[in-house]
Amino acid sequence: MKNINLKISKLSCFKCTNNCILKVAVWFVGIFFFTATTSYSQESVKIFEINQLNSASSLKSTLPSYIKPEKILPLINNNISSVIIENGSIKFFGENALRADIDFRSVSSKIVRQPRFDNVEIATIRINRPSDLFSKINLANLGGFTKLKYVYIICSFQCSENQISNSLIFGEKDYLIIYTVENQS
Repeated sequence: MKNINLKISKLSCFKCTNNCILKVAVWFVGIFFFTATTSYSQESVKIFEINQLNSASSLKSTLPSYIKPEKILPLINNNISSVIIENGSIKFFGENALRADIDFRSVSSKIVRQPRFDNVEIATIRINRPSDLFSKINLANLGGFTKLKYVYIICSFQCSENQISNSLIFGEKDYLIIYTVENQS
């Protein structure tokens, strides 16, 4: 009887070890697929420098056909109805805002949908310090803008496409990312 109890004890220990190994293996496979999916979505997003959209630029011919500068540039350059979100405070200028100007601090929080956000097509985010690029910009926080198509990032210092890409956390929705460098004098 003692021999049977010992065999049962060893068998249950073996089952426990197999269950633990199975759980760890499933965990590693899950992490692998999550990482592979995340890196794939980041690699599939393209970032364009604003000069590529200008009609005089020779770089314009490198744009994919789905990018229509004639629709994007007026949203960036023209005086259009806007919403400004700064330090969590929201101010509207005009009716049916088409552009949202968001300070870096405010984009770190989820922007909740409001009916007055329903026409916003472009969100402009200004990055004022190089250290801000080490903080992640979660694009999923822009989900309150239901018609958002474009994210325009303005660096107030010399920055690169790669630095901007590394600072972004891409959500489920794909936005066209455009950036420019406006060196402060």
